[in-house]
Amino acid sequence: SGVLGLSGEYPIQFEEEAYGLRAHGSLEHNTTALRISYSSPSTPESAYDYDVATKDRVVRKVQRIPSGHDAGAYVVRRLQVPGHDGAEIPLTVMHRKDTALDGSAPLLLYGYGSYGMSMPAEFSTNRLSMVDRGFVYAIGHVRGGTDCGYGWYDPDGKMMKKKNSFLDFVACAEFLVKEKYTSEGNIA
Repeated sequence: SGVLGLSGEYPIQFEEEAYGLRAHGSLEHNTTALRISYSSPSTPESAYDYDVATKDRVVRKVQRIPSGHDAGAYVVRRLQVPGHDGAEIPLTVMHRKDTALDGSAPLLLYGYGSYGMSMPAEFSTNRLSMVDRGFVYAIGHVRGGTDCGYGWYDPDGKMMKKKNSFLDFVACAEFLVKEKYTSEGNIA
């Protein structure tokens, strides 16, 4: 009998609003241990051994940032944006705590909605460099990817509904302006 079944499923949760979580394969099948990797836009990657029976997790490795890094200097939010058809589009936003949210900050909005590729909210030193210079960074988890399950891709983000990918991206941009993360003409 397996440890997890339909009645025993549960999410593995972390404190941050937006993050990436991956399970790694194992050659050992008779175990309750699962190796997972966790990161968020502001938190470097950590490898854990997670016991599915006890729900205990043990840190095995933390990505080191040679120049230093303070995850507490950043704010990461997972927001929901109303789409043109009522769908709720997930939007991950990261900025420094000291960035003014009055519409004056430049913003880079990233999104990719095709071929069922999801856009995880994971750590990147390249993004930090930009955010440290006053940018707001956002990921629109638009239809065409699988961020909200397979249906986010097929049928909602391909063929005759491909336009949803683009309309979702526009909705994210308009939302970011409305909420004063940036202003029109300040989005890249």
